[in-house]
Amino acid sequence: MGTLAKRLRNAARQRWRQSWMSWLHFRWVTTRSDPFQPGFWRGLERGFRHQRKRLFGHGPAPVAAIPALTTTRLMGQAKLAAQPPATGTSRFALYVNSQGNYFVRELAELLQAGLRGAGYTCQLRTERDGASSSAQHHLVLAPHEFFFLADGWKCFDRTHQGRLFLLNTEPTRAPGFRRAAQIFFLARHVFDLNADSVRTLRNQGYSASHLRFGYVDDCPLFDSSRPLPLAPETEALPAAVRDWRDDGLPLTQRPLDICCFGEATLRRARLLVALAPWLQGVESYLGLTPPGGEPWAGGPGREDLPSRLSAGIARRSKIFLHLHGDAEPTVEWQRFVWLGLWQRTLVVTEPVADCAPFVAGRDFVMASSADLARILDYHLRDSQGVAEAERIREQGFRTLREAGDFPQHLREVWQPFA
Repeated sequence: MGTLAKRLRNAARQRWRQSWMSWLHFRWVTTRSDPFQPGFWRGLERGFRHQRKRLFGHGPAPVAAIPALTTTRLMGQAKLAAQPPATGTSRFALYVNSQGNYFVRELAELLQAGLRGAGYTCQLRTERDGASSSAQHHLVLAPHEFFFLADGWKCFDRTHQGRLFLLNTEPTRAPGFRRAAQIFFLARHVFDLNADSVRTLRNQGYSASHLRFGYVDDCPLFDSSRPLPLAPETEALPAAVRDWRDDGLPLTQRPLDICCFGEATLRRARLLVALAPWLQGVESYLGLTPPGGEPWAGGPGREDLPSRLSAGIARRSKIFLHLHGDAEPTVEWQRFVWLGLWQRTLVVTEPVADCAPFVAGRDFVMASSADLARILDYHLRDSQGVAEAERIREQGFRTLREAGDFPQHLREVWQPFA
């Protein structure tokens, strides 16, 4: 009986998500910080006129009957125009908010590189550009940012129903997830960075799946071969370290012993304080930011520095130390993979719950917080540990390239929507 009730509830939710009322709800959710914002009342008026015309038989055909239509804007009016015929290659438009987190922009750039590697055409847009008139699929990254910052909520209307996809970046316990959850009903499908969140979304009746970011050949986003620029984050590094280049050298030739990045949470700070006596004897770089702070200082001319700096520093380090910010044993994928395995650095981490396809002892090293100092010392100073570190870091990068082939994963992910 419980299963039947769940199916009926999810079916009712699906019918509501496809109705015109859900789009009025969307307008209310995204503008309620200022209830007198004109956009909300314009949306309410348009919805009322649309339903009045349908009731009297003068309305347009239902959206589901005209999937080949797209929306363009002309002098503030919504105008339907025929979509160009498909050429055999799906066209994608990726959307990020211009005022959002730099990390989301990097996700979009990596996703764009992966889609192009998979043979698709793809464009990257912000809310300032509006919705693409030529794209077949519209994928919004971080909906908790895109629809609630600036004018992101104005980009789409009901004519995009069936072609709008969302990529959630927030864990279920985060405030951003609760905000994004108010927008999920807009999407034909919700992708999520976290496999656990996918189970939650499916239990709530959404079409959802896990999007696993991986490796893309020749991706400029994490090109760490260039010298590091002189910036507040690198001014403490000697010029020889900033200008160092990795030409296939072994780990022992790297100028830094260990690096660690992340927000300076109370738990992470306590772990580093416990490691302080050991850290005094090694060349380390600790890129910690205050809670809620930006990873790097912003400003004109520094838009591409977050990845260049962090990847460049990780590429100059023998060990990448992965510490949990809280008690949850989750993998911070962008650091674990992009700054560790991708840079061919030995990853040493606290215990993690699941990081498939990577295996502890084969692709990375896992140690308890009480045993970190001993493990780090072993892989830096013991000849056998140094040899193991070289073998593990090479195998980790090999696994990333083979099992983490991002373009191939994207071909499989988009096959049901082709």
